[in-house]
Amino acid sequence: DHLVFDFTGGTNLDAAVDVHIHSAEIRLLADGTVDSVWMGWQGGEPAGVMTFHLARAACDRAGASLSPREGGRGIRVPGGRGG
Repeated sequence: DHLVFDFTGGTNLDAAVDVHIHSAEIRLLADGTVDSVWMGWQGGEPAGVMTFHLARAACDRAGASLSPREGGRGIRVPGGRGG
C-alpha cells in the first residue's frame, strides 16, 4: 500500500552540492486517493518537503475529465490555480 524511495547515488550528480529529490514516500489509500511526500536536498542537506494529495476527477461518458464548473471535482493545488 506504499512505496518508499531513498537516493543512494547516481552518475552525473554530486549529492553534496546538486539539488535533487533525496527520498519519497507514496501511499495508496483505501479510498482511492494517493498521498506522497518528497524530500528535496541542496548542498548536502534537507532543503524542503513537498506533499501532494491526489484524487481522481469526475469524468464524462467519453472519459474526459470534468472541471468543477462542469460538475467535476477538479484538482486543487495549494497556492495553485486548479479546481
